[in-house]
Amino acid sequence: MILLLPYDIQLKVFNYLDVIDLPFISLANKYYYDLLSAYRVFGRSNVFLMGNRLDLQLAEDWDNYRPAPTESHLVRDKIKVQLASQLEPLVKGIYKFQDVAIGGELFAKLHKYLPQSVRMELNITCKSKARINWDAVSDSAMEKITYLKLIGQSRNGTNILKHLNRMTNLKDVLVDGVLESHDLKTLWDVIFNVLRNTQATALEILNNPHINQCAQLLASMIPSSNLQDLTVCCCDIEDEFVQTIAKTLPDSKLKILNFQDNETITDIGYTALAEMLPKSKVKTLNLASNTLIVEDVEILSEALQHSQVTELYMSSDYDDVLSPLYENLHNLKIQWLDISIPGTASEESLINSIAQSHLESIDIDIDVDNLDEFLKEATKSKLQEIRFIASVDVQERVDIIATHIKDTPLKKLGIYQGCGVEKTLVDCFSLLSNLTKETPLTELDLSGLIVKREDITLIFLQLPFTNLTLFKIYCPEMTDKELDNLIPAINLSSLKYLLIGGRPKVSGPAVVRFISRLNNRMFRKLIMEGVILTKEEKRSIRKVLGDYPKFTVTFT
Repeated sequence: MILLLPYDIQLKVFNYLDVIDLPFISLANKYYYDLLSAYRVFGRSNVFLMGNRLDLQLAEDWDNYRPAPTESHLVRDKIKVQLASQLEPLVKGIYKFQDVAIGGELFAKLHKYLPQSVRMELNITCKSKARINWDAVSDSAMEKITYLKLIGQSRNGTNILKHLNRMTNLKDVLVDGVLESHDLKTLWDVIFNVLRNTQATALEILNNPHINQCAQLLASMIPSSNLQDLTVCCCDIEDEFVQTIAKTLPDSKLKILNFQDNETITDIGYTALAEMLPKSKVKTLNLASNTLIVEDVEILSEALQHSQVTELYMSSDYDDVLSPLYENLHNLKIQWLDISIPGTASEESLINSIAQSHLESIDIDIDVDNLDEFLKEATKSKLQEIRFIASVDVQERVDIIATHIKDTPLKKLGIYQGCGVEKTLVDCFSLLSNLTKETPLTELDLSGLIVKREDITLIFLQLPFTNLTLFKIYCPEMTDKELDNLIPAINLSSLKYLLIGGRPKVSGPAVVRFISRLNNRMFRKLIMEGVILTKEEKRSIRKVLGDYPKFTVTFT
């Protein structure tokens, strides 16, 4: 469960945390009224699957927070926690959590109270006006830090550099923005030295074009470090930078290489990368949102054929650019492919290759005219998971997918509307009605679409006739009547995980009634967005959950 204490916080509640077992806590005081809306947005991610996590941030940190480009995939989206005053009582409950994310100022105040077992994520941001006295922070506290974030032009960011060598258990470092320093090379030299001398396996550099000046420093560190994940995004990196890093690949431990959102790379950089990829251990390559041309894709496609890469992110806004990749797909080891709209000609190349490929998972926005043919070929492929991004013709796409769903080998299916596209009402009943116990599909995510109110009950009545164990649905028009009607179907289904999004129009008593009548012993997690309950209703739910120790309920 999640304990959400909005507005006026009574910190004395933490005195009782030793008898409350909650995997996630979110707090807000009356000065931070927008936290709840932000909480709802983050609630649509998989953040709740993380469990055993406490995220503490000062109010000033919130305005700066932006998830890294890779964070949605790595499930790092987090909710910020804001405390007004009297922080010390909080530590009485910290030992209940395995992971704690915390701001620099708060960490400096609480470090002496932190239990030894806690793993820390330390965030240093430019909004912090106070100068933190890191000398006063004990070595044992610094050793708890496993993830360090240096964000923005921060005095505290540069101030902490001389203390990095005390973070002996550091695993991951993220640098977002240009840190203040009279000598950037000295600054990076300190960071790279620490990475070289610790067990850190991941370095993320975001929004920092000055990294081009430090390519040699980074390259000298990589072979002698334990780095397995290198992310350099939105940094306008130049060909010389790519060439320098590429030369280190044969001698490095890197398994993830992420150069997303760097339109400054040209054929010179891609050629250097292609030359070294076959000699590397890289399994995940991300070149999404870069300016690729056909010749670049041809060179990379040939290199991928002789590499260990199984997960590829690549995109182009132009027709035919990705055609060389698709034509060679059957020769590649690629199992996970994430592509943007590739254009009609390229789609035909993909369709012709998909049955012979090793693809198991794909993210794609395919032209509606080619969707039918794509799904026919998908039935002959090894695909286990497809996430369709639909910007237009959403209903038509859902109807086409419904006609093929019985014949595909898919185990996971998601249908979403593109970024910036307003969700529209979609009839999804035909999709569910074509699922049977013989259909291998076990996970269906429709949270990116708005389901019609009149279809809600019909859709759920189909669940007992499917193998679905995970179901996500977006129902802003759901009322108490529909919620009551779901219970028999859910009890007869194979569901373990259910998300009902869209802030459904259901009352507290209906939610309590719904949970108390659930007797599906396979059920593990229920998430309902935007549901507000009274203290009595929460108490009733806790009483019911006492009989289901493995069943968690989340209201966001």
